[in-house]
Amino acid sequence: MTHDPYNPRLRLPDGFAARAGDLDDVGDLVIVEQLSQGAPWTRRVFEKEFDLDFSRTWVVEWRADDAPCKLAAYLVFWLVHDEVHVLNVVVHPDARRRGLALSLLNDVIRIAEEQHAALLSLEVRVGNAPAQALYAALGFVPIGRRANYYADNHEDADVLALLLDS
Repeated sequence: MTHDPYNPRLRLPDGFAARAGDLDDVGDLVIVEQLSQGAPWTRRVFEKEFDLDFSRTWVVEWRADDAPCKLAAYLVFWLVHDEVHVLNVVVHPDARRRGLALSLLNDVIRIAEEQHAALLSLEVRVGNAPAQALYAALGFVPIGRRANYYADNHEDADVLALLLDS
């Protein structure tokens, strides 16, 4: 088996481990998604991501036997030409405020830099202050807005980008 340069190499707090996700994770991805998102992705959406050559899903697992579910967090991203686009970053409610999203994002930034991407982009709810603050701290800047982007409440999304030295 050859080394996949897109595998995660996260620095995580004790009690967590990261790896590349696979189809066997779809059920757990759906559980965490439904607990965390107002407009959750469906099983089929996750399954389709695993069919795309340019899509990667990283998962963070709890190591504790008494964990509320198998997955504590995940990130889905695309690498297309010279751009990395983050589609989804989700942390289980019981695993928040432990730096998991920061670790996932720092590692996807590493991948983008290693692959000489020119920019990393994502959408975020305008009302999601914690996520907005995290992205700003990482150097993301607003480049646009998508009106009525979210299906659950028609909230707008800010389009954020991080320009990279490629």
